[in-house]
Amino acid sequence: MGVARRSRQSLSQTLLWLNIRDLGEFSLTRLQRLANVSYREVYRYTQELIKGGYIDELGEAPQDRAVHPIGRGPNIYRLVRDTGPKPVRYYLERDELIDPNLPDCPTSDPMDRCWQAIRIYGQRFTAAQIEEVADLKHRECLDYLRRFIKCGYVRKLSPPTRPPVYRLIRNSGPLCPMFSKGGSCFDPNTQERHEPDQPLT
Repeated sequence: MGVARRSRQSLSQTLLWLNIRDLGEFSLTRLQRLANVSYREVYRYTQELIKGGYIDELGEAPQDRAVHPIGRGPNIYRLVRDTGPKPVRYYLERDELIDPNLPDCPTSDPMDRCWQAIRIYGQRFTAAQIEEVADLKHRECLDYLRRFIKCGYVRKLSPPTRPPVYRLIRNSGPLCPMFSKGGSCFDPNTQERHEPDQPLT
């Protein structure tokens, strides 16, 4: 699976999980409308959540019989296992469901590990400290820090020091902001989009 496709899948599952937690009970059509993703993505994700014991299918909604006098109305689903705000991920290539909210679940996404390490240090940290805690390569860490800086989450302190010292200035929540190829950012904690102060190069 290509990087762009994985990024779209990750964003879709984030939006779906946030809306599932917010709704509690829902139909697939309503979930699709709120998350603004394809019905195929909604169906696949909810089927995997059913298999994992996160949601139950309750059956046809009684209130929909007036809208659907012929045939069945949409089935209603209920969230029965809410483990936390981090989206439960389904990895198609591994056919595996991963719940990052569980304490024994390793975080496989490097940017998420970077974000969590930044939140741990908060007011003052170096790239080397983030690399150690998040298990990142040096260039990888610097790239993530650059993206967080561009969209206003992290600031490099002045006067300049060697090594540079950084500070978290927008701790929006436990979910890692998600960056598009062009550098714009979607924050799943606030469900807001942020544009970089200048193009990423």
